[in-house]
Amino acid sequence: MAGQLGYFALPSNDPQASMVFYGGLFGWQFDEESEHGGHHILNTAEPFGCVGGARDGVPTLYFTVEDIHEAVKRVRELGGEADEPVLRDSGWDAACRDSQGLVFNLWQAT
Repeated sequence: MAGQLGYFALPSNDPQASMVFYGGLFGWQFDEESEHGGHHILNTAEPFGCVGGARDGVPTLYFTVEDIHEAVKRVRELGGEADEPVLRDSGWDAACRDSQGLVFNLWQAT
């Protein structure tokens, strides 16, 4: 369903240390490092991950869309900014900012 939170990523300046911390705290299990330097958490109800390159400790939110190209166009029409969509292993992804500057991503599963 479009507009639902489809994924989020906890930022970390040291993903290995974060995996030790959250693994010890919650029992999270992590997959192998992805092409983007992050790790998916394998044993949670909702899909999310831990990524390097912390942005002031703010999680990256990925909102689901049915047509990422149309959604990128709509972000721009509404006064936001959107990068061109990129096809990744998990689907299409586009980094965006809303009209107030809030950072988020659009995601279309493949």
